[in-house]
Amino acid sequence: MIHWHGFIVIGWILLLLFQGLLSAEKLHAADPSSGWDDIRSAQDTLSGHAQFRYRVKQDPDESNTNHYTFQSLDVSFIPLANDSGFVFSGDLYENVGGQDERPESVWTTYGDVHGFVNETYVQVNDLFSTLSIKAGRQYIPNELAVHLDGLHTQYRFPDGKGTVYLFGGYAADPYGDTPWDSSKQVGIGTRYRIIDRTQAGIEYLASREAPPDSTDETFHQAALSLAHHFKSSRAWLSLSSFDSDAASLKLNTSFLESIGSDSEIGFSYFHQFIEIKRMPSSQSPFISLLGPVKPYQQAAIYANKQFSDHSFGVSTGLDVRNLLKNESESEYNHSYLHGYLAFDQTDLWSRDLRLTVQADYWRNLDAGSDSKTMVTGGGEMEYGFSSKTAFSIGSFYSLYTYDYYTDLHEKTDVYSIFSRIKHRIGKLLQLKGEYELDIYDHKEHRLNLTADVQF
Repeated sequence: MIHWHGFIVIGWILLLLFQGLLSAEKLHAADPSSGWDDIRSAQDTLSGHAQFRYRVKQDPDESNTNHYTFQSLDVSFIPLANDSGFVFSGDLYENVGGQDERPESVWTTYGDVHGFVNETYVQVNDLFSTLSIKAGRQYIPNELAVHLDGLHTQYRFPDGKGTVYLFGGYAADPYGDTPWDSSKQVGIGTRYRIIDRTQAGIEYLASREAPPDSTDETFHQAALSLAHHFKSSRAWLSLSSFDSDAASLKLNTSFLESIGSDSEIGFSYFHQFIEIKRMPSSQSPFISLLGPVKPYQQAAIYANKQFSDHSFGVSTGLDVRNLLKNESESEYNHSYLHGYLAFDQTDLWSRDLRLTVQADYWRNLDAGSDSKTMVTGGGEMEYGFSSKTAFSIGSFYSLYTYDYYTDLHEKTDVYSIFSRIKHRIGKLLQLKGEYELDIYDHKEHRLNLTADVQF
């Protein structure tokens, strides 16, 4: 049965579609460039992607075997050139069989065997030439990103220098863990080009949660951002607050063509000032599962360069993460140093052979634990038997790995070996088989069978 809030959302969708279609002729008369008169061809109107993956995973002690399915469907029905239309994008995760006591994961924590994460919304653009509206379940990728069932409206200033936006609704609940209307949020923000190539933004988000058998909680968040675009580079800075505390600082830079053509150098920095113990469910449903995120800072620098008509490439980088305030390590909270150097060569010895080789340097920087240094090598070799079939084999090392949907616990010192074969049938369908072996304290075997359809 559809909840009464669902009828409100459906009503809004129908109203927006009716208003958009009713206003099309009037809008075109006022602004011929609005795009409402430009109807896409049938081929361009409908597009999408579907994937089905079946996974068999053997427990590390080899006592049990679990079976999972992952189903993904992305469909866009965009009949108008101004990108107005309907969008559906959904992922369905299911634990379809295995032992009675499954490993702790999203399934067991939420008391169910499936999770359905999706977006389903209608978007109407260029209403009165300046207004855009999205209604339905959607991700709102602003500074304070949320996943909600509701409305997102955006007004474009007539001078074209900025926008102001307003959004609100109920937190999307993909796991059926809480009542649909237990979490509400409303947000407002603006972005404006203050000087040439420099844009400033400000955003505010208020969330109210009413968990079952618990007292109501209200969260207040705000974010300030500043972005500058150079001729071939970009710099972006953001500062956010959580309730009355400064929460985080983000900095990202990217420089294209800095060491010649087909090259890029980038730097990023993140500083979390406070311990995050609780977040609105519309932003992070996993905090309650994984535990608090302790204060930390992380910096990364990378560079890559392509040579010889893109047949040979080099990439390198350095990533360092430190816990702050003398925090002790725990799962998902670590200090480490990671550097890498990789080479990628296509058309090796023959047009159908590709080789990637990577060397990694890892050092555990966690306080109170033995400092551990690892120098590892890995890579992948792929051979194309034809334009439709390819086989690859490879290996790599990770100091930490995670898989929320089959096992919440982290794995450390993981050496992974894999092989896969891909075969394309016609223009739309691709089949893929993949075997994976993780070696750490135990050996973990996984088999993935995947079908992809692109239309």
